[in-house]
Amino acid sequence: KRQVKGEAFLKIQFVQEPGYIHDLFYIFMLAYKTADAGSEEYAEIMQDTFGACPAELYTFFYPREDGETFMTSLYAEELASGRSGGVASLLEDLQDEDEVFRRFLQFYFPHFEEADSSVHSISRHIYESAYSDTLKFHLLSLCVDPAGHIRLLVKELQEKERLLKKYTEENFSVLLNLQAGLEPESLFRLLCPEEKMDDQNLEYSLSLLDKGLIQVQKRARYLLLLGCEYENNRLLRAIRFPEPDLVQFGKVMSEANRYKILEMLLERGELCTADIAKEWDTSVTLVYYHLEMMSSTGLLKSRNAGRTIFYSINAEYFRRVAVALQKYNVD
Repeated sequence: KRQVKGEAFLKIQFVQEPGYIHDLFYIFMLAYKTADAGSEEYAEIMQDTFGACPAELYTFFYPREDGETFMTSLYAEELASGRSGGVASLLEDLQDEDEVFRRFLQFYFPHFEEADSSVHSISRHIYESAYSDTLKFHLLSLCVDPAGHIRLLVKELQEKERLLKKYTEENFSVLLNLQAGLEPESLFRLLCPEEKMDDQNLEYSLSLLDKGLIQVQKRARYLLLLGCEYENNRLLRAIRFPEPDLVQFGKVMSEANRYKILEMLLERGELCTADIAKEWDTSVTLVYYHLEMMSSTGLLKSRNAGRTIFYSINAEYFRRVAVALQKYNVD
């Protein structure tokens, strides 16, 4: 790991369980289309692999505006209390059907009075809520027979977990390869630049199914959740590669020699300062001036090979310039 000057190393522990639980919930959320599959093709593959999910369980995996579902909130409470034991612990919690239903009502109706938990009262709260008609229908259905829905939930969690365990074992090398090349410390600092985390309890976990996932959960501890293809996450790319300064881009490209450098790099891949100076029969200092301006703006990438610096075109930067310029294409 590379340490930033003046910053202490962060002690970050890998934990397998949160990513695994996320994958289990993700199966249901994909089935109910309350999570992003990335593509219809991937959603179909997941359904073929894990099967359909009963419509009766929709409300357990419906996300509120803050992204929380009842099941993720249930698991978060376990993590906060320090008593989490994975799927087995969740299933144990679900055995107390009366308590689960009470917490369910509190999740959807935080100001609900427990003393008046009749079907009539609950129905009134549902009808008067701002929830969609679809969600109201499912809430009413559950409230008529909460015990039956909770038992069905337990049954489906057991079945989906059996399939997920098999799938994870078959694809575990994907997680191992991801973990081997991962620098969670740099990601924490990138995603939470204003947070003082040196003395915090930091953990990270990996998701096999939710490929583009990148999320920092701030509860009792900081938890970084990463999908196996998190590099493609749009949010991460936006943080790493902010919108280019088109004015500065124009200034850099207004010099003919810099255009020539780009043409040389496009043809040869990468060059050092001495290579260009030799071909132009000019001073290394002049070439370095151009390369430094192009690099600081973002047009070029560089790598060190001993004392020599090699430069190449930063394709991602030009892709973002093209996107930024596209809005002026009014035809």
